[in-house]
Amino acid sequence: MTIVEFLHPLKDNSIRDISLAALYFAQRYEDTSSLTVESLRAVLRRGRIPKASTLNLADVLSKSAPLVDIGGKDGHRFLWALTATGQQHVRTLVK
Repeated sequence: MTIVEFLHPLKDNSIRDISLAALYFAQRYEDTSSLTVESLRAVLRRGRIPKASTLNLADVLSKSAPLVDIGGKDGHRFLWALTATGQQHVRTLVK
């Protein structure tokens, strides 16, 4: 499955839900446990999400507790990871 196929059913959902789904995709299909905002933005661009380059993803993720948590740092950048609650939320979204 590609990121485009995975995100397509969510095209009318909120940016928060699409971002969480992109985190889930990276975790499940690309074996990446956490992503920086820049890495998440790249995943969203690959998924052909409009205006992915201009979204304030740091704000979206910081307001998405308890669905995401900071899993560490990469230099000065936070590494964002889905929690178990976030994984369940995405599974519900994509059915």
